[in-house]
Amino acid sequence: MTENKFDTLRIHAGYDPKDHRFASSVPIYQTAAFGLENTAMADKIVTGKLAGRYDYSRDGNPTVRVFEERIAALDGGIDAVAVGSGMAAISYTILNVAENGGRIIAPRNIYGSSLDEFRTFFPKFGINFDFVDDINDFQAVQRAGMKFAYLKTTSGTTYFDDDFAANYDRIQGADLKVGVYMMFSFNKSAKEQAKYFIKMVGHKVGNLPIAIQVQYYGNYEDNPPNSAKQGKQLRELTNELANYYTAPCIIWTTPTIANKMITPYLSDSRQWLIVDGASELNKLKITKQTEFVQYSDAADLTVSGQKIKFVTSVFTGKKQTWQEVE
Repeated sequence: MTENKFDTLRIHAGYDPKDHRFASSVPIYQTAAFGLENTAMADKIVTGKLAGRYDYSRDGNPTVRVFEERIAALDGGIDAVAVGSGMAAISYTILNVAENGGRIIAPRNIYGSSLDEFRTFFPKFGINFDFVDDINDFQAVQRAGMKFAYLKTTSGTTYFDDDFAANYDRIQGADLKVGVYMMFSFNKSAKEQAKYFIKMVGHKVGNLPIAIQVQYYGNYEDNPPNSAKQGKQLRELTNELANYYTAPCIIWTTPTIANKMITPYLSDSRQWLIVDGASELNKLKITKQTEFVQYSDAADLTVSGQKIKFVTSVFTGKKQTWQEVE
Protein backbone atom coordinates (compact mmCIF):
# COMPACT_ATOMS: atom_id res chain seq x y z
CA MET A 1 0.00 0.00 0.00
CA THR A 2 1.41 3.42 -1.00
CA GLU A 3 2.01 5.77 1.91
CA ASN A 4 0.21 9.11 1.53
CA LYS A 5 2.46 12.15 1.31
CA PHE A 6 2.06 15.51 3.06
CA ASP A 7 -0.22 17.23 0.52
CA THR A 8 -2.58 14.26 0.43
CA LEU A 9 -2.66 13.98 4.22
CA ARG A 10 -3.48 17.67 4.72
CA ILE A 11 -6.59 17.27 2.56
CA HIS A 12 -7.79 13.75 3.42
CA ALA A 13 -6.24 12.50 6.68
CA GLY A 14 -8.64 11.73 9.52
CA TYR A 15 -11.75 11.86 7.35
CA ASP A 16 -13.80 8.93 6.11
CA PRO A 17 -16.80 10.16 4.04
CA LYS A 18 -18.86 7.07 4.78
CA ASP A 19 -18.97 8.08 8.46
CA HIS A 20 -20.61 11.38 7.47
CA ARG A 21 -23.21 10.38 4.86
CA PHE A 22 -20.53 10.60 2.14
CA ALA A 23 -20.15 14.37 2.32
CA SER A 24 -17.23 15.42 0.08
CA SER A 25 -16.00 18.03 2.59
CA VAL A 26 -15.81 17.67 6.35
CA PRO A 27 -19.21 18.70 7.81
CA ILE A 28 -19.20 21.38 10.51
CA TYR A 29 -21.18 20.06 13.49
CA GLN A 30 -22.61 23.25 15.05
CA THR A 31 -24.24 21.63 18.04
CA ALA A 32 -23.57 21.90 21.77
CA ALA A 33 -24.94 18.46 22.66
CA PHE A 34 -25.52 15.00 21.17
CA GLY A 35 -28.28 12.47 21.82
CA LEU A 36 -27.44 9.69 24.27
CA GLU A 37 -30.41 7.34 23.50
CA ASN A 38 -30.72 5.80 26.97
CA THR A 39 -28.90 5.64 30.30
CA ALA A 40 -26.95 2.49 29.42
CA MET A 41 -25.72 4.02 26.17
CA ALA A 42 -25.02 7.32 27.91
CA ASP A 43 -22.81 5.56 30.45
CA LYS A 44 -20.71 3.99 27.68
CA ILE A 45 -20.39 7.28 25.79
CA VAL A 46 -19.35 9.47 28.72
CA THR A 47 -16.82 6.87 29.90
CA GLY A 48 -15.21 6.75 26.45
CA LYS A 49 -16.17 3.15 25.70
CA LEU A 50 -17.89 3.94 22.38
CA ALA A 51 -15.56 5.32 19.73
CA GLY A 52 -17.12 7.95 17.47
CA ARG A 53 -19.89 8.90 19.92
CA TYR A 54 -20.07 12.23 21.76
CA ASP A 55 -22.02 13.89 24.57
CA TYR A 56 -21.03 17.58 24.51
CA SER A 57 -18.95 19.49 21.97
CA ARG A 58 -16.81 20.89 24.79
CA ASP A 59 -15.57 17.31 25.33
CA GLY A 60 -15.49 16.17 21.71
CA ASN A 61 -17.03 16.86 18.33
CA PRO A 62 -16.82 14.99 14.98
CA THR A 63 -15.45 18.06 13.17
CA VAL A 64 -12.80 18.67 15.81
CA ARG A 65 -11.92 14.96 15.82
CA VAL A 66 -11.11 15.05 12.08
CA PHE A 67 -8.86 18.05 12.74
CA GLU A 68 -7.05 16.23 15.58
CA GLU A 69 -6.45 13.10 13.52
CA ARG A 70 -5.27 15.18 10.56
CA ILE A 71 -2.74 17.09 12.66
CA ALA A 72 -1.47 13.83 14.18
CA ALA A 73 -1.05 12.32 10.70
CA LEU A 74 0.82 15.37 9.38
CA ASP A 75 3.18 15.38 12.36
CA GLY A 76 3.70 11.62 12.42
CA GLY A 77 2.20 11.44 15.91
CA ILE A 78 0.03 8.88 17.68
CA ASP A 79 -2.82 11.31 18.32
CA ALA A 80 -3.58 14.98 18.99
CA VAL A 81 -5.83 17.03 21.27
CA ALA A 82 -7.33 20.32 20.06
CA VAL A 83 -7.94 23.03 22.67
CA GLY A 84 -9.33 26.54 22.63
CA SER A 85 -6.21 28.63 23.24
CA GLY A 86 -2.43 28.59 23.41
CA MET A 87 -2.49 28.83 27.21
CA ALA A 88 -4.82 25.82 27.35
CA ALA A 89 -2.33 23.89 25.21
CA ILE A 90 0.54 24.85 27.53
CA SER A 91 -1.47 23.88 30.62
CA TYR A 92 -2.49 20.52 29.09
CA THR A 93 1.13 19.78 28.25
CA ILE A 94 2.57 20.64 31.66
CA LEU A 95 -0.15 18.81 33.59
CA ASN A 96 0.41 15.68 31.48
CA VAL A 97 4.20 15.51 31.68
CA ALA A 98 4.38 16.45 35.37
CA GLU A 99 0.98 15.53 36.79
CA ASN A 100 2.48 13.88 39.88
CA GLY A 101 4.80 16.78 40.62
CA GLY A 102 8.28 17.55 39.40
CA ARG A 103 10.70 20.24 38.31
CA ILE A 104 10.94 21.77 34.84
CA ILE A 105 13.64 24.02 33.40
CA ALA A 106 12.35 27.12 31.59
CA PRO A 107 13.98 30.23 30.15
CA ARG A 108 12.97 33.58 31.63
CA ASN A 109 12.33 35.22 28.25
CA ILE A 110 9.10 33.36 27.47
CA TYR A 111 5.52 34.55 26.91
CA GLY A 112 4.48 36.61 29.96
CA SER A 113 1.31 34.68 30.78
CA SER A 114 3.25 31.42 30.71
CA LEU A 115 5.83 32.90 33.07
CA ASP A 116 3.08 34.01 35.49
CA GLU A 117 1.44 30.58 35.32
CA PHE A 118 4.74 28.79 35.93
CA ARG A 119 5.47 30.98 38.96
CA THR A 120 2.06 31.10 40.63
CA PHE A 121 -0.29 28.40 39.32
CA PHE A 122 1.62 25.16 38.81
CA PRO A 123 3.47 25.19 42.17
CA LYS A 124 0.04 24.66 43.81
CA PHE A 125 0.05 21.24 42.13
CA GLY A 126 3.61 20.36 43.16
CA ILE A 127 5.08 21.34 39.79
CA ASN A 128 7.98 23.76 40.17
CA PHE A 129 10.17 25.56 37.65
CA ASP A 130 13.85 26.48 37.54
CA PHE A 131 14.26 29.65 35.48
CA VAL A 132 17.52 30.20 33.64
CA ASP A 133 18.91 32.99 31.46
CA ASP A 134 20.54 30.65 28.95
CA ILE A 135 19.04 27.17 28.96
CA ASN A 136 21.82 25.88 26.69
CA ASP A 137 24.94 27.31 28.34
CA PHE A 138 27.16 24.34 27.47
CA GLN A 139 30.29 25.93 28.90
CA ALA A 140 28.55 26.22 32.26
CA VAL A 141 27.46 22.58 31.96
CA GLN A 142 31.08 21.57 31.30
CA ARG A 143 32.33 23.59 34.30
CA ALA A 144 29.75 21.81 36.46
CA GLY A 145 31.41 18.47 35.72
CA MET A 146 29.75 17.07 32.62
CA LYS A 147 32.07 15.36 30.12
CA PHE A 148 29.75 14.78 27.17
CA ALA A 149 26.34 15.71 25.78
CA TYR A 150 23.99 14.22 23.20
CA LEU A 151 21.75 16.50 21.13
CA LYS A 152 18.31 15.48 19.88
CA THR A 153 17.81 15.42 16.11
CA THR A 154 15.01 13.46 14.41
CA SER A 155 12.15 11.12 15.22
CA GLY A 156 10.86 8.87 12.47
CA THR A 157 10.54 10.75 9.19
CA THR A 158 8.61 13.88 10.18
CA TYR A 159 10.03 15.38 13.39
CA PHE A 160 13.21 17.46 13.59
CA ASP A 161 14.35 19.44 16.62
CA ASP A 162 14.28 23.07 15.48
CA ASP A 163 17.01 23.99 17.99
CA PHE A 164 19.47 21.33 16.84
CA ALA A 165 21.61 23.43 14.49
CA ALA A 166 21.93 26.31 16.98
CA ASN A 167 22.71 23.91 19.84
CA TYR A 168 25.32 22.08 17.79
CA ASP A 169 27.09 25.30 16.84
CA ARG A 170 26.90 26.61 20.42
CA ILE A 171 28.36 23.47 21.99
CA GLN A 172 31.50 23.73 19.85
CA GLY A 173 32.87 26.37 22.23
CA ALA A 174 32.68 24.05 25.23
CA ASP A 175 35.19 21.38 26.18
CA LEU A 176 32.61 18.62 25.82
CA LYS A 177 32.52 15.54 23.65
CA VAL A 178 29.33 15.68 21.63
CA GLY A 179 27.04 13.16 20.01
CA VAL A 180 23.63 13.22 18.34
CA TYR A 181 20.65 10.93 18.76
CA MET A 182 17.51 10.08 16.85
CA MET A 183 14.28 8.45 18.01
CA PHE A 184 13.50 5.17 16.25
CA SER A 185 9.99 4.80 14.80
CA PHE A 186 8.31 1.40 14.75
CA ASN A 187 6.09 2.29 11.78
CA LYS A 188 8.64 3.76 9.36
CA SER A 189 11.19 1.82 7.31
CA ALA A 190 14.90 1.88 8.09
CA LYS A 191 15.74 3.45 4.72
CA GLU A 192 13.19 6.24 5.18
CA GLN A 193 14.47 7.07 8.66
CA ALA A 194 18.12 7.02 7.59
CA LYS A 195 17.38 9.22 4.56
CA TYR A 196 15.52 11.76 6.71
CA PHE A 197 18.27 11.84 9.36
CA ILE A 198 20.98 12.41 6.75
CA LYS A 199 18.94 15.14 5.04
CA MET A 200 18.21 17.06 8.25
CA VAL A 201 21.42 16.54 10.24
CA GLY A 202 24.00 16.60 7.46
CA HIS A 203 27.49 16.05 8.85
CA LYS A 204 26.88 17.61 12.25
CA VAL A 205 27.18 14.29 14.08
CA GLY A 206 29.93 15.07 16.62
CA ASN A 207 32.65 12.69 17.76
CA LEU A 208 30.65 10.12 19.72
CA PRO A 209 28.69 7.18 18.27
CA ILE A 210 25.39 8.16 16.63
CA ALA A 211 22.71 7.11 19.13
CA ILE A 212 19.40 5.53 18.13
CA GLN A 213 16.88 5.74 20.96
CA VAL A 214 14.49 2.78 21.08
CA GLN A 215 11.63 3.01 23.56
CA TYR A 216 8.01 1.91 23.56
CA TYR A 217 5.65 4.86 22.99
CA GLY A 218 1.91 5.37 22.69
CA ASN A 219 -0.02 2.12 22.28
CA TYR A 220 3.23 0.16 22.00
CA GLU A 221 3.53 0.31 25.81
CA ASP A 222 0.65 -2.17 26.08
CA ASN A 223 1.11 -3.88 22.71
CA PRO A 224 4.84 -4.10 21.91
CA PRO A 225 5.77 -4.37 18.22
CA ASN A 226 7.11 -7.54 16.64
CA SER A 227 10.65 -7.92 18.00
CA ALA A 228 12.05 -9.82 15.00
CA LYS A 229 10.72 -7.33 12.46
CA GLN A 230 11.92 -4.29 14.40
CA GLY A 231 15.27 -5.90 15.21
CA LYS A 232 15.92 -6.37 11.50
CA GLN A 233 14.85 -2.77 10.82
CA LEU A 234 17.30 -1.56 13.45
CA ARG A 235 20.08 -3.63 11.95
CA GLU A 236 19.40 -2.10 8.55
CA LEU A 237 19.23 1.42 10.03
CA THR A 238 22.54 1.11 11.88
CA ASN A 239 24.19 -0.23 8.71
CA GLU A 240 22.80 2.65 6.61
CA LEU A 241 24.08 5.29 9.03
CA ALA A 242 27.41 3.58 9.74
CA ASN A 243 28.17 3.21 6.04
CA TYR A 244 27.23 6.81 5.23
CA TYR A 245 29.11 8.43 8.10
CA THR A 246 31.86 5.79 8.47
CA ALA A 247 31.09 6.08 12.18
CA PRO A 248 29.63 3.62 14.69
CA CYS A 249 26.07 3.64 16.03
CA ILE A 250 24.87 2.87 19.54
CA ILE A 251 21.41 1.70 20.60
CA TRP A 252 19.96 3.66 23.54
CA THR A 253 17.29 1.54 25.20
CA THR A 254 16.22 -0.42 28.27
CA PRO A 255 17.66 -3.83 29.22
CA THR A 256 14.24 -5.40 28.52
CA ILE A 257 14.02 -4.06 24.96
CA ALA A 258 17.70 -4.88 24.40
CA ASN A 259 17.14 -8.52 25.36
CA LYS A 260 14.05 -8.88 23.15
CA MET A 261 14.77 -6.72 20.14
CA ILE A 262 18.43 -5.69 19.97
CA THR A 263 20.87 -8.39 21.10
CA PRO A 264 19.25 -11.29 19.14
CA TYR A 265 19.42 -9.38 15.84
CA LEU A 266 22.43 -7.09 16.33
CA SER A 267 24.86 -9.39 18.11
CA ASP A 268 27.73 -6.93 17.80
CA SER A 269 25.71 -3.81 18.67
CA ARG A 270 26.98 -1.14 21.03
CA GLN A 271 24.37 -0.43 23.70
CA TRP A 272 23.43 2.47 25.98
CA LEU A 273 21.18 1.01 28.66
CA ILE A 274 18.64 2.85 30.82
CA VAL A 275 18.25 1.73 34.43
CA ASP A 276 16.11 3.06 37.26
CA GLY A 277 18.56 4.71 39.65
CA ALA A 278 22.04 4.15 40.97
CA SER A 279 21.01 1.02 42.90
CA GLU A 280 19.90 -0.66 39.66
CA LEU A 281 23.14 0.49 38.05
CA ASN A 282 25.08 -1.51 40.62
CA LYS A 283 23.01 -4.62 39.84
CA LEU A 284 23.32 -4.34 36.06
CA LYS A 285 25.48 -6.94 34.37
CA ILE A 286 27.85 -4.98 32.16
CA THR A 287 28.72 -6.85 28.97
CA LYS A 288 31.17 -5.97 26.23
CA GLN A 289 28.23 -4.46 24.31
CA THR A 290 27.31 -2.03 27.11
CA GLU A 291 29.08 1.26 26.43
CA PHE A 292 26.96 3.79 28.37
CA VAL A 293 24.45 3.42 31.21
CA GLN A 294 21.79 6.04 31.93
CA TYR A 295 21.09 5.88 35.65
CA SER A 296 18.96 8.99 36.21
CA ASP A 297 16.51 11.03 34.13
CA ALA A 298 16.43 13.87 36.67
CA ALA A 299 19.80 14.29 38.39
CA ASP A 300 20.57 17.66 40.00
CA LEU A 301 23.49 19.57 38.56
CA THR A 302 24.44 23.09 39.66
CA VAL A 303 24.91 25.28 36.59
CA SER A 304 25.74 28.97 37.03
CA GLY A 305 24.61 28.80 40.64
CA GLN A 306 21.27 27.15 39.84
CA LYS A 307 20.21 23.54 40.35
CA ILE A 308 19.02 22.06 37.06
CA LYS A 309 17.88 18.51 36.35
CA PHE A 310 19.65 16.50 33.64
CA VAL A 311 19.48 13.04 32.14
CA THR A 312 22.78 11.57 33.35
CA SER A 313 24.78 8.63 32.01
CA VAL A 314 28.19 7.08 32.60
CA PHE A 315 30.72 5.69 30.14
CA THR A 316 31.61 2.12 31.09
CA GLY A 317 34.89 1.83 29.20
CA LYS A 318 38.46 2.64 30.16
CA LYS A 319 39.63 6.21 30.79
CA GLN A 320 42.23 5.88 28.06
CA THR A 321 39.58 4.83 25.54
CA TRP A 322 37.54 7.89 26.39
CA GLN A 323 40.52 10.19 26.06
CA GLU A 324 41.23 8.79 22.60
CA VAL A 325 37.84 9.90 21.30
CA GLU A 326 38.56 12.82 18.98
